[in-house]
Amino acid sequence: MKSIASLTEQLHSRLTPARVWFEQREPREQMALRILAIAVVLTLSWLLIWKPLQHGHQSAVDDYQRNARLKAWIEDNSNAVRGAVQTKVSVATGADWIAQLSRSADASGVVLRGFSPEGEQTVRVQIEAQPFAEVLSWLQQLENEQGVRVANAEFSSTSSPGLINLRATLKRAP
Repeated sequence: MKSIASLTEQLHSRLTPARVWFEQREPREQMALRILAIAVVLTLSWLLIWKPLQHGHQSAVDDYQRNARLKAWIEDNSNAVRGAVQTKVSVATGADWIAQLSRSADASGVVLRGFSPEGEQTVRVQIEAQPFAEVLSWLQQLENEQGVRVANAEFSSTSSPGLINLRATLKRAP
């Protein structure tokens, strides 16, 4: 209790020169200073309290809407994901799986620059200047639908944004 009283007394003693200066002003100047002080308090309140609260609220609303869209997408696509997991991977035999690999690349919009079989279960592919997203989608499709996994991959960038070069060794599930 004494500490609050002493703090109040210290504050009062430090503000005394400002109060004396204010009281020496003309009534017209005092009114202008009061209006200016109110304007400063309102501006600071708006900048330091209201604006951050409003920004935080808008950010929370945006996060909620984004999460609601994600939830709806997950719910809409859950059956497709479950169906893909439950279907068995069909594995082709012999050289036919390499032909399927080439056809799936064409269907996915990926142009193979070259490929060379290395035994019954492995093939090396070379892709140049292809969109990164399409290449990854194709590789994922190979694994999900044909049981072909990436054993080794070497990605390199190109001078064009979003395009990559790829040298990969793909292995078929036995």
